[in-house]
Amino acid sequence: MAASFPTSVKSFSDIVDGTDYMEADNINQAYDEIEAVETMLGALGRAQSYSAALAVALGSYRTGCSVTYKSATEIYVAAGQIGIPDSSGNIGLRVNTSVLTIDWSDIDTGSEASSTKYYVYAIGTASATTFTVAISTNATTPSGGTYFKKIGEFYNNDSGHIAEHTVRNLDPVTGLPAVGGFKSTNVSVFATTAPTSWTDLDVSNVVGVNKVLAFFEVTDDAAGGFKAAFRTNGASEDTSGILSNDAYDSGTAGGYAHTSGTFLVLVETDTSGIVEWKGGAAVAVIVKLIGFILV
Repeated sequence: MAASFPTSVKSFSDIVDGTDYMEADNINQAYDEIEAVETMLGALGRAQSYSAALAVALGSYRTGCSVTYKSATEIYVAAGQIGIPDSSGNIGLRVNTSVLTIDWSDIDTGSEASSTKYYVYAIGTASATTFTVAISTNATTPSGGTYFKKIGEFYNNDSGHIAEHTVRNLDPVTGLPAVGGFKSTNVSVFATTAPTSWTDLDVSNVVGVNKVLAFFEVTDDAAGGFKAAFRTNGASEDTSGILSNDAYDSGTAGGYAHTSGTFLVLVETDTSGIVEWKGGAAVAVIVKLIGFILV
């Protein structure tokens, strides 16, 4: 007799002592279903002691479920399949067939906070075949969740807006964002009189609270000859040479506009998305963050 699985799930009836009589067919049907399951899984060719449990492997399973920007108050979580564990390693497999729109009503506790990093979690605590999504300021454990997996993050800037370029997917194993990959932004981050002493330039509203390799475009409105020096926030390099001649000191970045115009600077921020800079003169300057690479 052919097995029901995997076309359908076989339903067995209980055998009652003293009432039912065992026949070969009772045993053979069970054998057929077991063999069908084994065939579906496939043989690994090695003893169990050479393999991790299937639940361990599926604990980091994720296909789809990507986190993307929608608006200043919303993100998308795409359709997909995901293994969602609890703290003991028990696991639930969930499938969403349509995109979810996530907003501040999905926060795990409290209310929206500005200048704050948020994490995005797939939640599989309730009895269901689909997952829900929660956002939380907690980097490890969302409030009220037993089965959860961190799948993304974003930064809510000082205007209370989700910063588009900070919405990231996280690796299902490490829980960390992937490094590398240039993100084009072309955002003005400074448009007034340049400082002439070391001053913080905070671009976390664009890049989030992260260390990035930032690509700046500096445009001066003076008669020409404007210079500027940039360095990682907290660095101690003396970059006076940048402001007095065309030479660059070790470990710094800067530029020189020989005529009224534009120059480009590549410099690393600190882990909070901040650099330091100063100009050679107190003139009107526009600084744009052309893009960045997460490092």
